[in-house]
Amino acid sequence: MQAAARAAAFVGAARQAALRLGREPPGPTRTQLALALVDPAARSLVPVRTLLALVEEGGVAAPLALFALGSRDSSDVRPRLLEFAASPDPLLRAALALGLGESPTPSARSLLASDYRFEPDPDVRHAQILALGRRPEPSRRSTLELASRLDPDARVREAARLGLSSVRSKSFGSGLGALWVTLQNHDPLRVPVACVGVPAGLSLPVLADPDGVLLLAGLPEGKVSLRLALEPRERKAPAEDR
Repeated sequence: MQAAARAAAFVGAARQAALRLGREPPGPTRTQLALALVDPAARSLVPVRTLLALVEEGGVAAPLALFALGSRDSSDVRPRLLEFAASPDPLLRAALALGLGESPTPSARSLLASDYRFEPDPDVRHAQILALGRRPEPSRRSTLELASRLDPDARVREAARLGLSSVRSKSFGSGLGALWVTLQNHDPLRVPVACVGVPAGLSLPVLADPDGVLLLAGLPEGKVSLRLALEPRERKAPAEDR
């Protein structure tokens, strides 16, 4: 099931995986089903309560779930988003920024601009500027112009210049790249998992196969990053419950 969930977003089955995600109990299968959130049509099917649960669990699916939550920004969701904006984890702050870039709420632009001015982490600033470049409000230009001239990070300056042009980057686009890593795990009760950071800024949750192989295909061209962790294995139901 987990291998099918990992492939769903890349073989046209993201919507089915998203519907399953909303019903799946906590565990590795739900973590892997969360990969379907890269698909815009699929993530709109996932209840907000499920996205909040994934973020609050703090596992490798949390950044992508927070991205999806940011893209669903509203007056009801905004108070929780403000809490997550103050997270000490830069991966979460970056994910939220990218989500706000797709928010239907115009005030997301001012929230991104305000957070950018006080953000110390260059990866998070890069995400904030990418997000601002995707916003439709003309007022985004003031922050982009500032970043294009004065940000100390060259990658952020380049993203700002891109945002000032007519080019609009995507949060995620599949490609022909693949990631293959073999992990050693000596804990029989837990499974290796990873956040795979892709060039557009998103962090994708991936579970290793039983033999320790962590495989993800359909990635866009460019560098990727890894954050490794261990999550509890799913417990098999007793025979009388199956």
